[in-house]
Amino acid sequence: MKTSVITHRGLEPTNPNFPWGESTLSAFTNQLQRGFGLEFDLNRTKDDVLLVVHDKALTRISKGADTRLIEDCLTEEILNHPAISEPPPRFEELLTELAKASATIHALHIKSHLQNRDTLALIADVLNSAPQIVTKLVAFDVTPQAAQQIKELMPNLALAPSVSHPFDIERYGSATGNTLISV
Repeated sequence: MKTSVITHRGLEPTNPNFPWGESTLSAFTNQLQRGFGLEFDLNRTKDDVLLVVHDKALTRISKGADTRLIEDCLTEEILNHPAISEPPPRFEELLTELAKASATIHALHIKSHLQNRDTLALIADVLNSAPQIVTKLVAFDVTPQAAQQIKELMPNLALAPSVSHPFDIERYGSATGNTLISV
């Protein structure tokens, strides 16, 4: 059995002076060059481009200068934002880096607000143009309904549910968009 290390959003917890922020191409590339797999999140822009960024809003990556939701912004507004030192990469850009990497597994977090047919179809379009990457990905935190749609659109994409104790589902379910399920 092989063990794989997957870093969370390209973060570098052992080095507080890490020069790149999370969810940047620089951070992801650094982690991939070191042999790690990646966990990453997507968000959809107003003009239907998938960016690799954790938060739904620009607040944190713009250091508070802009609080708009990513879905309310055009891609070029984000990529050329004066308050964002390194903008998040497009999904296709990250997939190009994943194709060159030695790591054999990466975790794609499909958050609850993206688990609709239109966005899942958009994700499928991008992934279906890079079939060599699909076998390296595990999509996680999806509802059973989204899982069914994903398997229709991307039958080769591996899925992993977020399984929790019923007590945690009750406490945290709404915070995760009700993606937690019980065994």
